[in-house]
Amino acid sequence: MNAGRFSLYLDLIRWNRPAGWLLLLWPTWSALWLAQGGFPGWHLLTVFTLGTVLMRSAGCCINDVADREFDRHVKRTAERPVTSGKVGVREALALGAVLALMAFGLVLTTNGLMEAVVLAEGIGRPNELDIDDLLGRISKYQDDLIALEDRMAPKRLIRP
Repeated sequence: MNAGRFSLYLDLIRWNRPAGWLLLLWPTWSALWLAQGGFPGWHLLTVFTLGTVLMRSAGCCINDVADREFDRHVKRTAERPVTSGKVGVREALALGAVLALMAFGLVLTTNGLMEAVVLAEGIGRPNELDIDDLLGRISKYQDDLIALEDRMAPKRLIRP
């Protein structure tokens, strides 16, 4: 991969705009501290921090593919790599999949109970988020679906 392509991938995952993953880190870190009753340890802190950045980046890839037709008409987003055609749809989806698999690999480095909880959450949540996002594009009932999902979600395992 040449430097120009790498630069396009960094633009695709919005590396120059860290506000998105920084906003996701605060609740992630707070939950870790609460669940562990204090400092969670460097390993878990690293896994969840990198996982947050990787999954937000994967989401940017998928979002750009989903919004590519709409983004062409918006000045702020018209030059995004997928919208402008500098990165192909398959290429963006492949990058998103690789980033999500890297995050999954991080999960596998955690202990058994944590792994089971995170895997169970991880399998259900991306699908819910995709449905919410897509429903919001075609309907005014996105908030109703989110409320319904939260009511139907299984009780979370919490350490005493």
